[in-house]
Amino acid sequence: MKKQKKASNGSSSRQACRFFQLPDAVIFEILSRIPIKYLLQCRCVCKRFLCFTYDPEFARLHFSRSSTCFLFKNISPRYGLYDFWLAQVEAKGAGIEVSNLKFTQYNAPTSCIVGKSACNGLLCLAVLEQFQSRTFYVCNPVLDEFIRIRQPYQFVPRGDFWGLGYSTATKQYKLLQIYYCLRYEWDNIPAMAEIYTLGTGSWRSIGNAPIGSVGSSSNVFLNGALHWFTLSFVDRSEFIHSFDFNVEKFGTVPLSDHLRKKKKFGWHPSVGVLGGCLSMIHSPNHMSFDIWVMKEYGVKESWTKQFVIQDPGYFCLQPMIMLYKNSPDEPATVVCYDPKRKHLQEITNMFHIHLPFQVASYTPSFFSLGDVAKGEQIFRALDSMTRSVKKSSSEAVIDHFTVVFQWKSWITSNLTSLRFLKSVKMRKTDSSTSSPATSDPAETKKLLDKLVVLKLNGGLGTTMGCTGPKSVIEVRSGFTFLDLIVAQIQNLNTKYGCNVPLVLMNSFNTHDDTMKIVELYAKTDVKVHIFNQSQYPRLVAEDFTPFPCKGQPGKDGWYPPGHGDVFPSLMNSGKLDAFIAEVVAAINGKEYVFVANSDNLGAIVDLSTLEILNHLIQNKNEYCMEVTPKTLADVKGGTLISYDGKVQLLEIAQVPDAHVNEFKSIEKFKIFNTNNLWVNLKAIKRLVEADALKMEIIPNPKEVNGVKVLQLETAAGAAIRFFDNAIGVNVPRSRFLPVKATSDLLLVQSDLYTLADGNVSRNTARSNPVNPSIELGPEFKKVSNFLSRFKSIPSIIGLDSLVVSGDVWFGANIVLKGKVKIAAKEGVKLEIPDGAVIENKEINGPEGLSG
Repeated sequence: MKKQKKASNGSSSRQACRFFQLPDAVIFEILSRIPIKYLLQCRCVCKRFLCFTYDPEFARLHFSRSSTCFLFKNISPRYGLYDFWLAQVEAKGAGIEVSNLKFTQYNAPTSCIVGKSACNGLLCLAVLEQFQSRTFYVCNPVLDEFIRIRQPYQFVPRGDFWGLGYSTATKQYKLLQIYYCLRYEWDNIPAMAEIYTLGTGSWRSIGNAPIGSVGSSSNVFLNGALHWFTLSFVDRSEFIHSFDFNVEKFGTVPLSDHLRKKKKFGWHPSVGVLGGCLSMIHSPNHMSFDIWVMKEYGVKESWTKQFVIQDPGYFCLQPMIMLYKNSPDEPATVVCYDPKRKHLQEITNMFHIHLPFQVASYTPSFFSLGDVAKGEQIFRALDSMTRSVKKSSSEAVIDHFTVVFQWKSWITSNLTSLRFLKSVKMRKTDSSTSSPATSDPAETKKLLDKLVVLKLNGGLGTTMGCTGPKSVIEVRSGFTFLDLIVAQIQNLNTKYGCNVPLVLMNSFNTHDDTMKIVELYAKTDVKVHIFNQSQYPRLVAEDFTPFPCKGQPGKDGWYPPGHGDVFPSLMNSGKLDAFIAEVVAAINGKEYVFVANSDNLGAIVDLSTLEILNHLIQNKNEYCMEVTPKTLADVKGGTLISYDGKVQLLEIAQVPDAHVNEFKSIEKFKIFNTNNLWVNLKAIKRLVEADALKMEIIPNPKEVNGVKVLQLETAAGAAIRFFDNAIGVNVPRSRFLPVKATSDLLLVQSDLYTLADGNVSRNTARSNPVNPSIELGPEFKKVSNFLSRFKSIPSIIGLDSLVVSGDVWFGANIVLKGKVKIAAKEGVKLEIPDGAVIENKEINGPEGLSG
């Protein structure tokens, strides 16, 4: 890193700058008044500015003050490329500020942009691709983000209308499309209406649109509704149609009697927004046009003639912003109208644009599609941040990495002072000795009816040689992880007449296969809900550019961002609100969700663990993490620490190399996180809506197709510090039984465990409370190879440790005791015969089996 320049007093420039010591609210107030051009420059220089401009609260404040700009679309006649340039008019109206922003998205030679709609600084562009189908692109040109939305049919609709809007009720962006099913549109035939809600990934029909509602492609979003002008081809009657995105209903805005008597609105009727009011153009003839404003929304008497422009020599396409010259022989020209001077000023020559272009009004914003459309594929979402890395020093790093670097720096200087949670913050529970929260079946039912069980189901079984979801691996007696989970919950629902639902958070890697498997549980007493978590682009480690931009648009270019994504994804799926609102047997909805990994066989819900749920409800604990004593087998597990008065999670990936051994110490850090979490549903909703879950980022390096990439992930346990009255619960080791490798599979398939009602429990015949240590060679890594090398799983109740290497094959009814080591010589197949009893022995060949 370059040395920082010294200030006059000898301190560093970072120390001398006190701007960032101001409260965030003050910084937002200052930054929101800076012109868009300079804000963009600041984002490419300083990582702190970058962080502030990605804050949703700043985005809302800036948009409320942002002035209208020109959005130019250059069209390259040779390559069919579409470049977007942003230009801002200064307050005096005389000068033009042109930013350096260039937004290029569409490079197919046959593509043709046929229209645009804007809402809250987001643009929706309709693109005709290969003259076969239309695709919509919702984008933010300021942040270089876009989402591709394909139509549900493979034809270009006839007589269609579409526009982008926002629902304040659901806080979702929606795309409305109206079209005729027939080859030709007719004024007396109703059109079809469809809605696409960003984040859902699908279209849905809302029935027929009103007759004659398909009109001008020009539309404007105002007061929660989309507005557009229609002109009947039958009787020349005029309407301003509207669509309210909150209630998803069509309507009309009344025109004044004066306007309706004119019966003609010129060649290019359109609506707009002027001074926060609905406006429209009234063109009595081709030599002039009037701009009318509806001073009081919905009141037809409030229509007022605001401006009259005489003999413009232009066709007006958007009031006050964009005009085209009348003559087709003259190039298109952009003009501004000064209402005080009553003068039209041509400004195109100030931009030095030579290619054919179009231009529209646009209010820039910093609203990120990553916030408003979770669950969608967001292309080039990190591109603007990547430019920061390329254009400046290492000070301007990506926001995610900034958090990681700061976190690691903090750990380096504070690791020695980190301490285990005070005992007052910990509760202990032991399912083997503690009594249930209640012995009354009715009270048990009430507790269970407040619970939702959520399993993290985004992982693949690739480390065990499987190609599908890990949860469908057979773990015992022909049952998969999912089979056992469903059986556990069904047993509770059947026995107590309760309604505990199962929720699976899938990734894009596991969703399709899981959907097919879940159909098998349709006849059980368990309601299974499914939703997908987000997917982010991998970053090329060399230059931090998104991997999809390097020619990897398929699955290899993307990744699920870790289980820390469970809270926003649960909210965005709509499941969270549904559970909160649900009323079951006079119980006021669900209150808590139990979150656990699908491969943790110990993460069950039974009567003994209801003590935890009962305690959380009685003491209003919003978050609870189950921890268990750390052994030498768990040294990499995350641990809870107390710092600055808050409970926090510390993961090994966040610890600098120099302190890793210290972190692994079972004397200093005595417990680790099982990732079994109990969380209040309303608290999740509150924190997600406030965008308050700023969890630490964990970089996960990978290599994909020979390219070193980074995945920036979060852990659900890291959210503990954001919830009120969060606690940790010290649970017995039986609550943590993950199956990460075939060595774990050997444990749970052996007589060391028993199976009843979907619960895998330790065999009481084993006196040693610690499970045997098992190490299997690479020949056993894949599940298929593992199963083929055992005629039957050996008895290991009396086993302390087992190490197997080489080409070893086990017969049936084998008993292993004490410390056993079996190593086949290279190139030699070693078979352990049926019925063999091996105790405290090291075997290197057939001769070792005798005696």
